[in-house]
Amino acid sequence: MNRLCPTLLISVFLLPFAPINALANADLFSKLEGSFRGSGMSVTDVSGKKRRVSCQLSNKYDKGAKKLKMKGKCASSQGAAIVKGTISHNNGKISGSYIGLRSRAQMIKSSGKSGRKSVVIYSSFRDRKDDKIYKIKQVLQLNGAGFQANFFTFDNSGKKYKSAGVISFKRK
Repeated sequence: MNRLCPTLLISVFLLPFAPINALANADLFSKLEGSFRGSGMSVTDVSGKKRRVSCQLSNKYDKGAKKLKMKGKCASSQGAAIVKGTISHNNGKISGSYIGLRSRAQMIKSSGKSGRKSVVIYSSFRDRKDDKIYKIKQVLQLNGAGFQANFFTFDNSGKKYKSAGVISFKRK
């Protein structure tokens, strides 16, 4: 069975972040709590072709522990990927975990910034099989119905980020 390439799908929730505004984080995290259903188009494998993707997420925010726990699943015609992770914030710093979505990918660097309604994350991954480095940019924007996740991959030849997909999430 083909596996869905999860590094391009909702990994926005599963990455370590750089220090950002603590008040904006608490507000952002509280708005990400709940059950969400999402769909859109995204690159799901090495072909670079965008395919229809559907996701379901269940996020729980623990205000006292300052942690957002995520779990869910995304699927396309190429297969499915489990989503599982935790993002913590404390004194304006955010950290997270990227848990078992793609066995070949190892995160080597991640940094980001946040406002009250959006998060931008830049991440680098090393493919354990071919040792290549891949760069991904993710932009998460809150909206009235939920949030939108925009994904970009870095094109080494053009030296810029190219759109890899958009998934819109609404509360269930």
